[in-house]
Amino acid sequence: MGDMRIKYSVIIPTYNREPLLAEALRSVQAALPDCSEVIVVNDGTEFERRTCDLIETLGAVAVKTKGGLGAGAARNIGADCARGQWLLFLDDDDLIAAGYWQAVARYIDAHFQSTDLAYGFCRANPQSDRRAMQRVAASQTVFHIRPQVGTSLRSKIAGLGLGFWV
Repeated sequence: MGDMRIKYSVIIPTYNREPLLAEALRSVQAALPDCSEVIVVNDGTEFERRTCDLIETLGAVAVKTKGGLGAGAARNIGADCARGQWLLFLDDDDLIAAGYWQAVARYIDAHFQSTDLAYGFCRANPQSDRRAMQRVAASQTVFHIRPQVGTSLRSKIAGLGLGFWV
């Protein structure tokens, strides 16, 4: 993770949901493209030792806010700390499908120049059953990546609880 070639930064804001965060982090590991870093932005209370150990074991970085700033501000703090050209966002209660961001990285590498701007959203598979979410995230999936068009990302992500990339 200390590599100067970081191209993708995965940013996960969290607020006092360590068990869900642990699952999200494990799903990120199965989806992580090469040349990536993972940044966990803790906007809540201090992490328990086991969460700190997991973050360290997975090679992620934890950033602590002053607390209670909200998910949007935590995402911005994570973006400020990011070294990647492309930012990949995931909420702490979401699971990302194995290989999804690897597919996004292949798509970006094939279709965009380093100066291009683009964004997209993770396919939403809303599940009320956590076990169903876990099965979907762990399954082998073929991804069809389509970037969004338009100039305003803000209007498209307001209120969404979806993973997205910019």
